[in-house]
Amino acid sequence: MKKTLETLIEQSLNSLYTNDKDLLERRVSERDLSHRFAHYFEIYMQETDLATYNVDVEYNRDGHGIKQVNGQMVYPDFILHKRGSNDFNILIIEFKTWWNPQNDEDIEKIKWMMDPSLRYGYQFGCSIILNEDKADIQWIEI
Repeated sequence: MKKTLETLIEQSLNSLYTNDKDLLERRVSERDLSHRFAHYFEIYMQETDLATYNVDVEYNRDGHGIKQVNGQMVYPDFILHKRGSNDFNILIIEFKTWWNPQNDEDIEKIKWMMDPSLRYGYQFGCSIILNEDKADIQWIEI
């Protein structure tokens, strides 16, 4: 599954840099950029066995409650999951831009949300720094 995710991420980033370069040049918010990334990801994933999963950005629901890390509400930039359950949490991504690249807190959040002994147990996580011409992808291991 990781190979499929790597391919989907690369395809989505290529589309983002090809079709939405102007957003990067204008330095729009990471929310706008993660939305565009998610749009492309959703298109490409329809050709895979992940087509039945949901893609969400800034999604803070945990069933009917609110996602929390150490008592703080969290809004993951991007998740691949099945809504309404923590049994099918596949991928969490946090984005940063080159003009705001500090991602230490994001990496800690990803690790916490990947921890299988805790509530969410995402299978995969990565931090993506959106640079001017190419993204840096850091896969997170716990």
